[in-house]
Amino acid sequence: MKDIKRFRVFIILVSVFCLAIFTLFSRGAGQAKKVNVRVVAQIGHSGDNSSADDPCLFSQIRSAACDAEGNVYVLDYKDACVKVFDQSGRFLRKMFREGRGPEEIEVPYRAVINKYSNHLFVLDMYGYELKEFDLLGKYINVFHLPHQIGIFFDFIDKDKFIFINAETDERIRVLNLRSMEFEKGLAKVEPVPGVVFGGQRFVIKDGILWTCHNDETKLTGYNFDSGKEVERIPIPEKYEKYVIDKGDIWWAARLRQVAQPIILNDSLYVLFTRWGWTSDKPAKEKSRDLSLYRLNGKRLEKITDLPEGSFMFLGDTWQNRLILYGDDPYPQVKILEITE
Repeated sequence: MKDIKRFRVFIILVSVFCLAIFTLFSRGAGQAKKVNVRVVAQIGHSGDNSSADDPCLFSQIRSAACDAEGNVYVLDYKDACVKVFDQSGRFLRKMFREGRGPEEIEVPYRAVINKYSNHLFVLDMYGYELKEFDLLGKYINVFHLPHQIGIFFDFIDKDKFIFINAETDERIRVLNLRSMEFEKGLAKVEPVPGVVFGGQRFVIKDGILWTCHNDETKLTGYNFDSGKEVERIPIPEKYEKYVIDKGDIWWAARLRQVAQPIILNDSLYVLFTRWGWTSDKPAKEKSRDLSLYRLNGKRLEKITDLPEGSFMFLGDTWQNRLILYGDDPYPQVKILEITE
């Protein structure tokens, strides 16, 4: 009798185990985990029926950055100012004006918040000057850079930032602002004709610098201490080579795809952009599709396509939010929340 009871218990346990395994595999092989993409805020409008001092009216947005509270700092290139909005899109303040004074900017390329010092840095004067402010816009310091800095750069501590050295060897480098000395040279960036160096993004996570080189469909990881390549993970997207668009007095490369590593909620993702171009001279953008991939072990898995109308440039990330900006049909910023 005891043996029969034990056998029944054994059968029940085996059944429960098999059911759990079946459920796990059916979820993995069947429907993917649902991902919700929500537009938290849209900042900007066409300017119809509004005054010139409307804080949500932009002329040309060059970058958008987030502080630790999720406030968004929007750099307006033509108006030479930074406008600050809270995480829901409510206007807080406007900082700076055009000029060469301490709390003025003249030809701003990018605004970045150093998360280690909680200071705002504005790349000015065609990428040759870096101005430091507190988050209320009070002037702290100015650094005259030894080389021109490209569009993207980020800080790795209070005094050092990482960027692509566009003027010399096209390497990803670390510059110490206090000593003005280069402390590290990592991966060499292969050039694409007609593409300005410095737009390539990178993130550092667990001692590995992750980046997606121009015109490639793979995520590459480098040991940040040694600079050696340690990972190369393909992005499951079809590669399409860039095309050269030539005119009588101009020429440019039209990239078909760009991939950008980002951090959302301390996990590594890749934002993949696919471009379509018209046959006009010069070519005009006719489509831009954005997809989000998550790194799962040694593979990149597509988790969602971003909704139509969010086809913009990546400004920054904060927690589980993407900060995007663009100028079609007018300059604006969108805050997207990604929930899995």
